[in-house]
Amino acid sequence: MFTLGALTNNDADNATLTLRYQVVALDSAVNVRGGALGNRVDWTWRGGSLQRAAERVTLIEPTLALHKSASPKVLPPGDQVTFT
Repeated sequence: MFTLGALTNNDADNATLTLRYQVVALDSAVNVRGGALGNRVDWTWRGGSLQRAAERVTLIEPTLALHKSASPKVLPPGDQVTFT
């Protein structure tokens, strides 16, 4: 939750307030590739409130692979090995 502070429209016309935000989904067991999350906002202000919902968002996760090799592959205890 956050506050925008005092906003004043010094014009007689209606004003438009646009907020853009970016979110990061937590890395948890329930958040998996292809899953959908709700996308909703609740605005409240002194004297009123407004609730709006947008389309659900689909989670996208990268497919990662790790490839490595060791040189040398066999060595006595205490020697050094290089992984690439």
